[in-house]
Amino acid sequence: GNKKSGLYEDGVRKDRLDNDDMIAQLESRIRAKASQLDEARRIDVLQVEK
Repeated sequence: GNKKSGLYEDGVRKDRLDNDDMIAQLESRIRAKASQLDEARRIDVLQVEK
């Protein structure tokens, strides 16, 4: 079947994500949002090897 999950921001559903590709979709959205945040408020994040 076509399995999807809801994506919510601030309690409001914004989108439906395909479960098979959810991690990649979430990562791209999080990175896009993080790139918009204030530089002074950022924290250093280390890349984890897969």
